[in-house]
Amino acid sequence: MRHAPTTLSLIAALLLAGCTQTQATPTATEPVSTPGGTPIGTSSPGPSASPSAGSPSPSAAPSPMPPMVLASPSPSMTAPVATVELKNADGDIVGRATLTEAGTEGLRLDLTTTGIPAGRHGLHFHAVGKCDAPGFESAGAHFNPTDRQHGLENPQGPHSGDLPNLEVGPDGHGTLVALTNRVSAESGPTSLFDSDGTALVVHADQDDQMTDPSGDSGSRIACGVVQRG
Repeated sequence: MRHAPTTLSLIAALLLAGCTQTQATPTATEPVSTPGGTPIGTSSPGPSASPSAGSPSPSAAPSPMPPMVLASPSPSMTAPVATVELKNADGDIVGRATLTEAGTEGLRLDLTTTGIPAGRHGLHFHAVGKCDAPGFESAGAHFNPTDRQHGLENPQGPHSGDLPNLEVGPDGHGTLVALTNRVSAESGPTSLFDSDGTALVVHADQDDQMTDPSGDSGSRIACGVVQRG
């Protein structure tokens, strides 16, 4: 009988050790997330695992579109501040132009023409908003409120109304997009809407961008008054 307490103590110690081992084992229903986000204790498809039927494949997800950067505002996105309808000596419409604000670059000119002879043609804003056919001399000289000489390549130039040459293809169609900060649609000395207005004129020949007063660009073959948009 003197050995009974020892036997009971040994049995109690064995039972206590078994309970401690049972409590230290985590159950599979309590997942723990790793820093990478994959739960421990849950299944995760490996590289060779196939997605279940009806589930989209990761490779089928659309790729993000790269950002689109526009160098200058499009006429279709910005309301024009001015428009021009060009007519030839017979009164036929041979071109249309819009002028839109282009921020610090000034104004953007978008011009399309049809029915003008193929080749390069001088193009300028003229000082008077009047286009009397057939010679269009009523449009006056080049728009030149700063009293400069003619020509984009002239060290003493250019006129405020000087523009790049218009290039027309064999089919009679021509396009030109040009930026200029030498004219404005607002009030001031370079405004296209001064007391007598201004006109856009196409010349028969190429402008050499040097010779004063008109770059040897020849006669005037089309003209349009600049109108507020």
